[in-house]
Amino acid sequence: MSIENKMNHQPIMVEIIPRHDQKPTRIYANHCEIMHSPFDFTIRFCDVPPLNTSGITPGEKVLLTAPIVAEIALPVALVPSLIRALEENYNLYRKSSEESSHVIMPTKDDSYH
Repeated sequence: MSIENKMNHQPIMVEIIPRHDQKPTRIYANHCEIMHSPFDFTIRFCDVPPLNTSGITPGEKVLLTAPIVAEIALPVALVPSLIRALEENYNLYRKSSEESSHVIMPTKDDSYH
């Protein structure tokens, strides 16, 4: 990342290295919602419980509540690099998963919002 020095307008190169001295809590989420404002993007992660289908008739609409386990606000400037990193990692995942027959790949019909 390059930051401009306000005194002489010379770029200062900054490398950000995540600290690993405190291990964060890993949180599982199987659903996410993405919202945006003029200033940031917010990703809300939920843990949707399994659906109990007993007593539900086919075609019936079911409302399922899911607890929000995390909500992350990101500055707009970070979003393009996040998208690139997700695409790169997802492509690596797909490539390695195609070699394994036990992994279920998402289809174009799978949607996230």
